[in-house]
This record gives sequence, structure tokens and C-alpha cells, in this order.
Amino acid sequence: MVKNTKRNLLIFFTALMVSVSPTATYAANVEGALQAGDGYSVAVPQMQNQYGMCNREGIQYSDAELTLAAQTVYHEAYNQGIDGWKAVAEVLYNRVRSGLYPNNITDVVYQKGQFSGAGEIATQPVDSQVLEITRNVLDGNDTEFCNPDVLYFRNPGDNNNRDWGSYPFYVRINNHCFYTQN
Repeated sequence: MVKNTKRNLLIFFTALMVSVSPTATYAANVEGALQAGDGYSVAVPQMQNQYGMCNREGIQYSDAELTLAAQTVYHEAYNQGIDGWKAVAEVLYNRVRSGLYPNNITDVVYQKGQFSGAGEIATQPVDSQVLEITRNVLDGNDTEFCNPDVLYFRNPGDNNNRDWGSYPFYVRINNHCFYTQN
């Protein structure tokens, strides 16, 4: 009876995670979690996207920083669709975690020369869908490319020029090209 209850809870938890973020595929080792012992442990689902499996920890942020991050995503990628929003949010996430940038969202956003029109970001609307996508990425629950080295992006315009100095090209998502650290 206990085994079936634990199995049902794990299946429910996995289904809940899929419903929270339908753009990512989650895999859980159900049998491994059920055989892990007598304790009440739950398998943590792993995300999988087109680039493979991904284990991510969330970053710490305040409500004000979440709002600022969502405003930044909206400002930079309002017309880029869900994948574009996730990708820009992931660049923020990667910068906070990288050690090459400040370790908080506010300082990353307002670091000189990093985001176009930084003075306008705080005036951007807070779109509820962008806010939710940004929260999922910052919490480590969703990813577009699952690569911590993707720290840069730009809109090269109508041309297909992917080159951007010494930054290695990673992927193009709609109008934005994303790049990794050297």
C-alpha cells in the first residue's frame, strides 16, 4: 500500500511539473525513487530540451528583481515569442551564475553597456506571461538551451550575419543570435 501511494505521489508530482512548464519535457526515474529506501524522498525531475538533459538550480531574487528581469525580457524580446523570452531570461540567469558578472539581477541589468536602453527597462510593462516564463527560468525549472556559457545575444538585423567579434555563435532564435563565452 505504501509503495503504491509513493508511486501515485511521484506520478502526480511529475504530471504537475509538466503542466507548470509545457515547453520542457521532464523525465523522472520512478522506479529508482521508489526503491531508494524507506524514507520519503522524491525524485527531482530533470529537464530535457533539444540540447539534452539539464539539471539547474534556481537563483535567489526578490520580487522587485523578478519584475525587473521580466521587464528586461520584455524590453529586449517582446516580439520574439516564448522561445525568445526564455532565451533572454536564460542569459540573465547565466550571467548571475557565471562569476563574470555581478551575482544579482539588478546589477546585471544595469551594468554599463550590457542592455540596450537600460534606462527604459524599468518603465516597461509587466506582461503576465513573460513574468511567468522569466520566473520559471530563474527558478531553474525551464530552459531554452541549457548551456551556462551562453552569456550574450544581439539582434543582427535583417541580414544573416552571425559573426560578432570573438564571441562564438551558439544559436539563432527568431531575430536574436546567442553567443557563448570565449
